[in-house]
Amino acid sequence: MAKKGNRKEKSAVESLRLKRRWVMTLCNKLMSDEGLSRSNAMRQALDTWWVLEAMGSGIVGFSYVKENGWLRMASGTLCKGICPDFDNYVRHGRLRRDNNAGADGTFVYWDVTENGFRSFKAGRLRNIFYHTEKK
Repeated sequence: MAKKGNRKEKSAVESLRLKRRWVMTLCNKLMSDEGLSRSNAMRQALDTWWVLEAMGSGIVGFSYVKENGWLRMASGTLCKGICPDFDNYVRHGRLRRDNNAGADGTFVYWDVTENGFRSFKAGRLRNIFYHTEKK
């Protein structure tokens, strides 16, 4: 009888599989919607994945081009315990249950300098400057 792998190994494999699926889905979307080449779309998708993952554990400094063409320098997070305004934020209005969050290529983050939610499109991400871990 073959040995079964432990749960940690299976979890890591499943996590990698989900990452690859997420990145390839976004890559295909960027190629069709933004007209990017496969290599540029893959780079944008991987950079977006990294920014979102890093925001889950700290603050990330990055830049993106806004809809009006201006370059926005942002410091964002999605991690509780870093910014009291984010921790104490109370949502007003109806809670939207969207299983396809980011399906249109737009991602939401908490802007640490502006103390509010902001969003960026994956195809407009330009540079990643720094990442600081939560202490």
